[in-house]
Amino acid sequence: MNPVAPKEARLVARTSVDMRELIKYAADLSGATISQFLIEAAAAKAESVIEKARTITLTLEGANNVFDALEKPPAPNKALLDAANRFKERGGFYYDGDVSS
Repeated sequence: MNPVAPKEARLVARTSVDMRELIKYAADLSGATISQFLIEAAAAKAESVIEKARTITLTLEGANNVFDALEKPPAPNKALLDAANRFKERGGFYYDGDVSS
């Protein structure tokens, strides 16, 4: 995100007088306008929420289970083999322009 990009959009929020004063006080302490303060705070929160949604957290035991499954996968069962055969019979993966199959 480029903080000096042209400003083309507007955000509007309604709040109580007390909340506005709290935000104004914090903005003043940080040397920013209320608008700058709100945008910076909202952007930081948005990035945090997005990062958390994109991150998978595992316990050490869970991570070890994933690594074990990747290093020593179980043998394919009948259902998986049948599904793979059906997939192959139906043409498998085909990408437009792909002539490798």
